Amino acid sequence: MRRPVLVLIDAFEDAAGNRPVADWLSQQSLPEVETAPGLAVIVAGQRVPPDAAAP
Repeated sequence: MRRPVLVLIDAFEDAAGNRPVADWLSQQSLPEVETAPGLAVIVAGQRVPPDAAAP
């Protein structure tokens, strides 16, 4: 990446009600952030993914 990117996801509890979206975010997308230089993700809401899914 030429420039750093910050992705903000608010109201995760809404996505958590949609199992395919919650699984995609928790199991596929967030683990990839750890290996993506220049990419940061902030997940906020009344419910957030389990710590095990966060990098």
